[in-house]
Amino acid sequence: MDVMKIAGTVLLSALAALILKKTGSPLYTAALCAGVVAAFSVCLPRITDIVDTAVSIAGDGALSDRFPIVLKAAAAALICDLASDICAGCEAPVLAKTVSTVGKFEILFISLPLFLELYGYAVSFVEGK
Repeated sequence: MDVMKIAGTVLLSALAALILKKTGSPLYTAALCAGVVAAFSVCLPRITDIVDTAVSIAGDGALSDRFPIVLKAAAAALICDLASDICAGCEAPVLAKTVSTVGKFEILFISLPLFLELYGYAVSFVEGK
């Protein structure tokens, strides 16, 4: 399973980084970066599967208008979560919280057309049309 590979690689990288940090070695950051690169190299082939699935869903007539909005919101969530984690790892919790909050507002802004459509459905339902 890829999850086991990723978890094992990251765990070994974290242990190596911890040992290097305790000894005061400047290779501490390199060990962390190696773990991140290794984890992403395992995940990278899966991205094509995700993109192919997204393209096939976007081609569906019923979802063609709404799917790009959902995809943009999901991408914004992933990007902001990653940026927040990086800021937290760099011991900048204020920046991490700021990125997280701004990301939530961005997702809300991206999703606004869906909320307006949902509001229209609710109003027409209540009015009995």
